[in-house]
Amino acid sequence: MADEGERPTGWLTRLTDCPNARAERYARSHGATAREVMTDRVVTVAPDASANHVAHLMEQHGIRRVLVAEQGRLLGMVTRTDLLRALVADRPPEGEVSDERIRGAILAAMQRESWADTLHTAVNVLGGEVEFHGFSRSASVQRALRVLAENVPGVERVVDNTQPLRPLLES
Repeated sequence: MADEGERPTGWLTRLTDCPNARAERYARSHGATAREVMTDRVVTVAPDASANHVAHLMEQHGIRRVLVAEQGRLLGMVTRTDLLRALVADRPPEGEVSDERIRGAILAAMQRESWADTLHTAVNVLGGEVEFHGFSRSASVQRALRVLAENVPGVERVVDNTQPLRPLLES
């Protein structure tokens, strides 16, 4: 939960499923407010916190989720599932993936995303370094392309040399 300034104030927890608590659960689910059912034990991390640090906090506090906040503003959360996915991601040791395979994987991933534009964006890979050239529709697309490339096994570095795509007819 967050207040009007989007600062984390509590965590919404699941109600228990006990036979004796059905009436209470009914009353809570149909009439309780989020503030009444949330926990006030909030654990947050900065956006650049390592996965290892987040896992340590989860273990230390016995929790399954950690909120991500910056300057008191809620940005998102990391779950145990998120950490598990990061842990078991099939990343081969450095040097085992050819540049052509990296490029092919990036292009294939771009083709699966509606926001990625393979017509106006070229991808070059040399020594595990990915370079994007051409045009992008927005800063969000540029960031998403970086994240997409960083998640491809074998990528060492990403350089974005794209330029903003301007409308064909400007007033």
